[in-house]
Amino acid sequence: MAEGAAAPAEIIAGILEIAKTIFDFVEELTKLDGEQHEREMQWTQKFVEQYQEQNPNNNILVVHDRDRYEVNLVNSVQTNYQLPLPGPFNQTQGYNIYHFDSGTINYHGDGTYVNWCFGGNYQRNGDFVTFSRK
Repeated sequence: MAEGAAAPAEIIAGILEIAKTIFDFVEELTKLDGEQHEREMQWTQKFVEQYQEQNPNNNILVVHDRDRYEVNLVNSVQTNYQLPLPGPFNQTQGYNIYHFDSGTINYHGDGTYVNWCFGGNYQRNGDFVTFSRK
């Protein structure tokens, strides 16, 4: 072994320490991901609830902006909101928010509150929702 070179046992110990640090980091990210989903679900539901209290005569749709869906909405106003996520990376999760009188959405994805939430006068058949005037 060359002078000043680390012994195989020291190299292995160093590799294992790096692996443990990476494992701990990934474990923390997984924990944050669970917290993130819980936060997103709470946000979408609370947003729709508060919107309905302030705008009882309109329908509301909040949908993850990266999901696949088709909307056909009447008198629609759309905006995008970037929900700040917990964690060290200053990430956000984008949502399209639609305020409208009537219409339909055909959603293609996981139908949990993480990805979409809506309120108003509607009939739902799976991932297809028809909204009527209130």
